[in-house]
Amino acid sequence: MAKRSGETAQFLCTLVYVDEPQVVLLKKGDDSRLIAVAVEKADHTYPFFAAEINLTQWQRYRRGFVDLRYLFTFPRWKRWYLFDLADMADGQVSLERADDSRSNESFLPQKGFFSREHTEPDLEEEIVKLETQNFAIDGSWDLPDFAQFYGKFTDLYYFFLGLRKYTSEFVKPEIKRQIRDAFAEHPLRGGSSYVNLYHDLFSAKEMNDALSVDKIRYASPGYVVVNGSADVFADIDSSLEKFASSYDEVKAQYLELHGYLRKMKLLSSSVERFDKDGAVAKYLVGECKRFAETMELSDFDLVYGLTGKNALGTAKILLSHFRRLERYYMFFAEGRVEEGPEVTPSPNRDS
Repeated sequence: MAKRSGETAQFLCTLVYVDEPQVVLLKKGDDSRLIAVAVEKADHTYPFFAAEINLTQWQRYRRGFVDLRYLFTFPRWKRWYLFDLADMADGQVSLERADDSRSNESFLPQKGFFSREHTEPDLEEEIVKLETQNFAIDGSWDLPDFAQFYGKFTDLYYFFLGLRKYTSEFVKPEIKRQIRDAFAEHPLRGGSSYVNLYHDLFSAKEMNDALSVDKIRYASPGYVVVNGSADVFADIDSSLEKFASSYDEVKAQYLELHGYLRKMKLLSSSVERFDKDGAVAKYLVGECKRFAETMELSDFDLVYGLTGKNALGTAKILLSHFRRLERYYMFFAEGRVEEGPEVTPSPNRDS
């Protein structure tokens, strides 16, 4: 059963057109979209059944993480509507509140319908340019090898993404706070602290810039195809190229900096208790800057600032970044990975 709610929504675009619109998108608020499918209903000329979702769900659907039925079954705002598209005036449609999806089972789309099956481009503004990065793989691989390769690539991706997002004027303050806390709020005494650092950077992502696996072929030769931010892919590619060209020098500086921290018994020391103004701190700032310059990490000042100008925290993060970049680089050096064809638009990319 449906009843007039007095609510309206703005028609945005048709997503699927077969003889006539079959799936459409409407805007109800800043964090509210209506995804709607054509149905059959008496007393309506062109009836649609809609679910009210939030922007995160919409982005997840656009990128193929969930199917269309999921949006109707678990809409964030737990509201469903009916409307007659024939009554649209000035781009607005009048909404009727409807019962939940279980009461309207016959209206629900089939399982397994994903955004790649849209016949029309959606007109939502593209926030981040998404691309596909292709990796050709060869040689012997075990499942842990795949996990390690993708894990190191993921850590690098969210490290560079975090730096980009923090300096962007378009990123929400709460996201920037998450990024700052990721760099500054961990003691960095051991392995779990570093895991938490990269996990927090991962958590600061938004669905429109999240990294995802598009295709994978577990064979030799095989391939891994990932979707993500074109700018971040470029950052990683540039970093890898520079790292490869000066690996011996970078490795020597890594061992020197790591050895100094060990000698000073700082490797297992909490960064929170470190004297940021002492002589050791001043020495570390210079060594960290030199290390970052050799890696050609141009964001040293940003990283240093995000740690609250804590030289020990900066040193540990740079050492951690080196270890991830080194293991990622080794997959290429071993001949087991090489970049495939040039980056190409993803079939699931934002339109």
